[in-house]
Amino acid sequence: MKNKKEPIVLYDESGSREDMDIYLQRMEELEDHNRKASGLLVKICLYLVSLLIISLVLLKWLNDE
Repeated sequence: MKNKKEPIVLYDESGSREDMDIYLQRMEELEDHNRKASGLLVKICLYLVSLLIISLVLLKWLNDE
């Protein structure tokens, strides 16, 4: 089992510059994917909060009448 506290080794003595470039490219792809997923999560949360507020207002309005 790998210890999560271990630092990430970018390349070892036998590693090449190409390995480093591939690693950096993959990290950029993952960061971009993470950014898109976070944006989608925020949109979904805002939609749900809006729906909740509308539901509460309608419920209060219907109970008052």
